[in-house]
Amino acid sequence: MKDVLRLIVDTDKAARLKVQKAVDEREALNESLTKIKDEIYSRYDEKAKSLIKEESENAEAEIKKEKASIDAETQRKKQELNGLFEKEHKSWEEHIVNAVISE
Repeated sequence: MKDVLRLIVDTDKAARLKVQKAVDEREALNESLTKIKDEIYSRYDEKAKSLIKEESENAEAEIKKEKASIDAETQRKKQELNGLFEKEHKSWEEHIVNAVISE
C-alpha cells in the first residue's frame, strides 16, 4: 500500500510539473508573439510615416512649382495689360471724351 501511495504522489508531482512547464511555455510563447507583433507594428509604422513624409514633400514641391508657374503667368498678364494700356489709353480717352461731348 505504501508503494501505491508513493506511486500516486510521484505521478501527481510529475503531472503538476508537466502542467507548470506547459503553462510556462505558453507564457513564453505569448511574450514572444507580443514582441514579434510589436516589432512588426513598429516597422510598419515607421514605413508608413516615411511614405507619408515623402508624399507630403512631393506634394509641397508640386504646389511650389504650380505657384511659381501661376505667379509667372500673372506677372506676364499684368505686363501685357500695362503695355496695352500704355499703347491704347490715349485713344480710349479721346473716344470717351468724344462720346460725352457728342451727347
